[in-house]
Amino acid sequence: MILHIVSASPYSHDALQRCLRLAADHDAILLIEDGVLALDSSAHFLDQSPTRHLYALEPDLHARGVVQADDNVVTTVDYDGFVELTTRCDKTVSWF
Repeated sequence: MILHIVSASPYSHDALQRCLRLAADHDAILLIEDGVLALDSSAHFLDQSPTRHLYALEPDLHARGVVQADDNVVTTVDYDGFVELTTRCDKTVSWF
C-alpha cells in the first residue's frame, strides 16, 4: 500500500487530481497543509473520485477553518496518526 500525501491547494494546483487518477483503490491518501481545502463543505473536488482510504491532518483542518463536507468520507488524524500511516504503508509519494 502506498501513502499519497497531498499538500497543495486544489484551487491552485492539480496535485490532488493527478493523485486521484494514479492512486490504487487500496492506497491511502492523506491531505495536509493546503490540501485539506479539498474537504471544505462548499468544495466538490472529491465528488467524482472513487472511495479510497482518505485521511486529513486535523491541525491543518483547524488552522484553515475547513468544515468537512462528509465525516464518512475522511478520517482525521493527528501527528501521531500521520506517523502511524507512514509506518503502515510500504511507500510514500508526496504530491505538491
